[in-house]
Amino acid sequence: MKLSISPFARMREKTQKRLEEHTNNLTNFYTLTSIVAALASLGLLLNNTAIIIGAMVLAPLIIPVIGFSLALLAFELRRFLRALLHLALGSFATVVIAYLFGNLAIILEGNTIN
Repeated sequence: MKLSISPFARMREKTQKRLEEHTNNLTNFYTLTSIVAALASLGLLLNNTAIIIGAMVLAPLIIPVIGFSLALLAFELRRFLRALLHLALGSFATVVIAYLFGNLAIILEGNTIN
């Protein structure tokens, strides 16, 4: 005998699965964020619009935003806060990497910013 599951319960299960996908393993998120920050910094230093747009296309900041919204829909405060933390840490890491990359360029170039 097959038990029927309500459509609401099925949607909740699918939401839970997607939420786990977007909040558990974020190693790729931080790696790609670091690469994109360096790429965008390079584009700014070279004054190359194509590189900057390419970095924006590659930016993986949508991953924690999806986890953030799914946690909000599922009323899971712990995962909601975790996704918010990853979004903040990813943004902070991007700014720090861009700052370090810019300073490295200044050191290698031997010039200062006026």
